[in-house]
Amino acid sequence: MARHAHRLRAGDIARAVVSAGGSLMSNDELDAHDIAEAVHQLKTPITAVKGFLDLIENTGELNALQKQHMARAMMSLDRMEDVIRNLNAWMQLTYGHPAKSGAVDLAHLVGECVALIESIATQSDITLHIDIADGAANLNGDGDLLAHAITNLLSNAIKYNRRGGAVWVTVRRDADGVRLSVRDNGIGIAPEEQSRVFDRFFRASHKHAGRHITGNGLGLAVTQRVITAHGGRIWLESGLNVGTTFHISLPIGING
Repeated sequence: MARHAHRLRAGDIARAVVSAGGSLMSNDELDAHDIAEAVHQLKTPITAVKGFLDLIENTGELNALQKQHMARAMMSLDRMEDVIRNLNAWMQLTYGHPAKSGAVDLAHLVGECVALIESIATQSDITLHIDIADGAANLNGDGDLLAHAITNLLSNAIKYNRRGGAVWVTVRRDADGVRLSVRDNGIGIAPEEQSRVFDRFFRASHKHAGRHITGNGLGLAVTQRVITAHGGRIWLESGLNVGTTFHISLPIGING
């Protein structure tokens, strides 16, 4: 009898957790804290596995094939960590934990987010350009959630770019408060799909990319929720084979 293996993707896990969370909450079996804590606990084994991989890498010289397997393993763990971060943010904002209010230095926050993904950009031969206007970067909000939203946009700008491409991050004051824009010159999004990019678990086809692009379809939905929780708005401009720009407009104060 033939055996058929089923590969469980990170996106499948994300869908299952979000679906289970909604079902449990509706039945009052668990509260949001319990669900968020369960998701958070997924980080522990990932951290342990990463530690073991580091030990293996430092035990001696690896051959080319072993290095390739190590790199793929680390990439898979990074993807799972990304899923966990998005799930944590989703559960927090969906089940009654409002965004915190505190002083946020947006210039510093953007710098931290860029530092977090800089090595990924380097691996993909993508140049990062940062332009923050003086006096444009201070607001009230939840620094952790805003950092998560910005990192999601930066990660997407790299993921859906092309080798040798570029990403531009600008921060300016505008009539509504502060505007942050993340622009890439990558593959772009088809016009008929642009209205759905913030839908939970929606993934654009990107057939014109000529390569498979991984993802779980939760990052932009989470990003929109973060921005909405801060009384702001997010929108995009995109052209196929031209690139995509995501704009975020945030008030100086936080709503709610």
